[in-house]
Amino acid sequence: MGGGALMSAAAKNLTRHPIAGGGFTRNAAQYKREVELAARLVTRLGIQSTDAMAALAYRFNITDPRITTSVAGFSELSHLHGAIAGLRKGVLSAEDMQSIMGTWHELFALDPV
Repeated sequence: MGGGALMSAAAKNLTRHPIAGGGFTRNAAQYKREVELAARLVTRLGIQSTDAMAALAYRFNITDPRITTSVAGFSELSHLHGAIAGLRKGVLSAEDMQSIMGTWHELFALDPV
């Protein structure tokens, strides 16, 4: 999930999982910037844990019809179990999707010039 940035933001630390992939996250300055951006979203959505972040991300992916494929890279077995637990909750409500999309747009979308 974002080279681990969303999970680090949810965990409130800059520590990458020891076997986490992703080339850009090996650049400490770039990774710190990604975590800072992710932390804005995590804070605004009230995400309190890495489990909640993972569940929300996977549920978002199965709710948005524009997403046809999700590729996951699990660093440990508990990450897979967390994804399964989140998916068992099913799709997000229309209100939750609107909240997420509105927050994302407010924080990150560039206005057309």
